[in-house]
This record gives sequence, C-alpha cells and structure tokens, in this order.
Amino acid sequence: MGTTRQLHVGELERLPAPVRTTLCAELLADVTHVALDIDGVITAAPKFFGGLAKYAHDSGLRLSIVTSRSPEPRAVAATRAELRAMRIPYDAFHAIPAMGTNDSCPHAGLDWFQRWLWLKIDYCLRERVQLLFDDDAKVIDLATRFAPTVNAVHVVA
Repeated sequence: MGTTRQLHVGELERLPAPVRTTLCAELLADVTHVALDIDGVITAAPKFFGGLAKYAHDSGLRLSIVTSRSPEPRAVAATRAELRAMRIPYDAFHAIPAMGTNDSCPHAGLDWFQRWLWLKIDYCLRERVQLLFDDDAKVIDLATRFAPTVNAVHVVA
C-alpha cells in the first residue's frame, strides 16, 4: 500500500524559498515520476507547486499533469496556456475522459464517481507515477487502496 501525506495550502504558500526548496527535495527524494493535479493543487498554491515543478524539471524527473478538467481539445489548449502562464513545466498532460465515457475501472463496489476518479489512478499506474499530489480525498483513498506503488500527497485547503 502506498503512503499518504497531507500538505496544507496556506502553509505552503507562506514558506520562505529555502524551506520550500528543502521540502521539495524531501518530497521528491527517490522519485523519478511525479503527477500534479491542477485545480485545488497547482491553482491553490501556485508559488509552491511552481517551485516543485521547476525543482522536478531541473532534477531530471518526469512530471505529469493529471486532471479531471475537460479533455476536449479547446479546453486542453486553454489549460496548457494556463500552465504556461503559471510557468509550470511538465512532460506529459493527461485529462481523464469525460464522465460516463470510459468505465474501465476494475474494482467492483465503487460508486460511479469513484469509478470515474479511478481513471487518474489508472494513468498513474500505467505511467509508473511514484508520487501523486491531489486535493480530492476520494482520489487519495483510491491511490492508497489500489495503487501500492503510488505514494499520495493530499493537498488540503
């Protein structure tokens, strides 16, 4: 089972640069692939996650953006432009399919919403993400229960 850690948005944005760098190094130690959610993570603490993304990039780590924002081409283009404006470097961008269009979740007993959110975890497993940052407690729970190779960081407001 993967481990879970909590980070509080208000605290992250107030960290002095040297402390922020130390925390990034600690979080990313022994990691080769990290995934960030956008809404509630990058948008909630852009200074911290911008620094974390830059640290990951400069360290040669693979960085994926994994989001439940619309996968429609215009929406993806707008999201990519938003990430550029926030100076978030990344190697891969993955918007999970729209609700109701993909039910490939192999886990019986989950409700429809959890089955949809599972698509984030599925991406992490397929792409060998080792560290996932997300604000949704259900995503964190799914990672903890079904993705033993993915350590999850719950970003809370």
